[in-house]
Amino acid sequence: MLKKRLYQFSGKDEEGIDIKGIIDAPNKAIARYMLLKIGLKKINYLIITLSSCKKLFTLSLKDKLHLFSHLSLQINSGISILDSLNNIKLDTHSFKLKYLLFIILKNLNEGHRLSLSLTKIEYSPFSENETSLIRASEISGSLESTLEFICDGLKNKLIIKQKIVSSLIYPCMTMAVSFVVIFIIFKWVIPQFELMFYKSKHNLPWLTELVFYFSNNITLLLTITLCSLLLSSITIKLLIKKKILSELISEKLILIIPIFGKILIMTNRINFCYTLSMLLSAGVSIHDALNETNKHITLPYSRRQFKQALNDVIAGKSISTALKKTQFFPRSAIQTIASAENSGRLDQAFKIISQQFYNDLSVFSDHVGKIIEPFIIILLGGIIGMIVIAIYLPIFQLGSLY
Repeated sequence: MLKKRLYQFSGKDEEGIDIKGIIDAPNKAIARYMLLKIGLKKINYLIITLSSCKKLFTLSLKDKLHLFSHLSLQINSGISILDSLNNIKLDTHSFKLKYLLFIILKNLNEGHRLSLSLTKIEYSPFSENETSLIRASEISGSLESTLEFICDGLKNKLIIKQKIVSSLIYPCMTMAVSFVVIFIIFKWVIPQFELMFYKSKHNLPWLTELVFYFSNNITLLLTITLCSLLLSSITIKLLIKKKILSELISEKLILIIPIFGKILIMTNRINFCYTLSMLLSAGVSIHDALNETNKHITLPYSRRQFKQALNDVIAGKSISTALKKTQFFPRSAIQTIASAENSGRLDQAFKIISQQFYNDLSVFSDHVGKIIEPFIIILLGGIIGMIVIAIYLPIFQLGSLY
């Protein structure tokens, strides 16, 4: 069997749109043939690259949503899976999606089912949750509704991601601009005053000396700070990886980070509840649903706690009791789950809870800018105020001598 290599390329499709990407093939000739088969009409260059295979098979949330939503729509319209996927491949301008569809269509033509065609891809971008749902729907004959379920989940994740990015982009830009302004003042403005004051040969106030010290060493101090932060993060990561730090301590270190920690636990709660609701609605058993949903928890200690909760449910305990022991959900959510267990509407309960958590995240993200803005103003105002006082004190001293 020929060893595959990665080739970076640039070209144009049938509509003349520029497309760049990476493709894996045994040699350059086969890579060129595959690109022409995918839909490229002109290849500008094709060179070997050392990029990771994972990068080749990484799909954005938008591309996955585009794939599943169009596939669901076309299957509902009576178009076969093969024709639907081929239509999507011809319509999309994303090379990664084109290439993945090329491989999926190849697997389907070999006689494999859609679920197996998705899992056979090396470094498949499709989660176990998505492929297991499709596999179950192929057996039950409910592929269209399952694809809609998956689309709803992807939409939910995309909305959450956009919400977080939009809430953080303004304060992050404000902080970045503020630090750039302060750096420019210390690096190029203050040295002009320092030269003037030292020419006067008078003793300077301690505050002025301190500002001049920071001005002269701003590059060195900034480098030391950045290196210290980088070294600290690498050290903590290694300690967690080598399990020198316990999962509980590592999780607490992550969650104490201002704003980020709260957003992280909120998104984990939303993903857990929404995924569990989706799986239960699709007819997956509570044991399998909890086991699959546990994979969506990104916090290490909480993931272990949920694994123990699954064992408790298997042992016969109620879901609400098992989840209460994890201390991951607030009391109101646990009470809702306990009530839903008695009425047999757990899927609806978890959907309502996920919506409530999403509303909480929306409110918090809307207030992030209002929380950070006063802090930035106070910090920037304090630094600028200190610089102004440090500059004016020697001027007042010089004025009193004459």
